[in-house]
Amino acid sequence: MSLYKDTSLFAMISFGLIIVAFLLHMFGFYTSLWATPSEITISRLAKGYSGL
Repeated sequence: MSLYKDTSLFAMISFGLIIVAFLLHMFGFYTSLWATPSEITISRLAKGYSGL
């Protein structure tokens, strides 16, 4: 019983972390947590600011 509870809790936590990471990635606020999206975002911002 306790093993089932621990497994379901772990599944809920991991699922929640995936959702949070996906939302943060979509909003682009914390893309620095991922190397490649961060570089892409920085390059896009640099191009946008240089274009203004």
